[in-house]
Amino acid sequence: MMRTVTLILLLGTCSAALWLSTRDERALGQSGRADPRKIEAERERSDAPTPRSSRLVLGLMKREEQQACGLTKLSEEELDRLDQWILQLLLTMSATPSGELRPRSPVEEIAQNWPRQQMEWELNDLRQRLNEIRQASAQLALDLSRARLAAERRDLLAVTSLLFSAESSAARIQRAAQ
Repeated sequence: MMRTVTLILLLGTCSAALWLSTRDERALGQSGRADPRKIEAERERSDAPTPRSSRLVLGLMKREEQQACGLTKLSEEELDRLDQWILQLLLTMSATPSGELRPRSPVEEIAQNWPRQQMEWELNDLRQRLNEIRQASAQLALDLSRARLAAERRDLLAVTSLLFSAESSAARIQRAAQ
């Protein structure tokens, strides 16, 4: 495990050094000339100090481990970039039981997200059923109160029609509850 972390840190250090050398080149416009505003904005962003606690990966290392890997020689900016790079690497790589790292495949990500997707689908289905039950129960209550009023008026045809409608609403509730 420590060998893997050391390898990752070594790769990250090399990557950070390469990134530093091409920083100003990325600020070049399409015409090939440097845009002073872009370069200045990049420098201002890089000059802002980042607290050590904001480093998600390197913040977990002990001081002795950082010295052993040579991280104490890096600037704060380099450490921040290295931390972000390692974090991105960890998010896109998968470890085998032997400790070997390999790229995470899309199939693997889908397989990991599958239980969550199933739960989301079930949740959506339950929400739709609950909404159907609410609508049908509101219609049932309305039909029953109309049927009661029709019974008071002694309008048997309206009572029969409204009771059939209430029966239909009750059937909708039963179907949604299954």
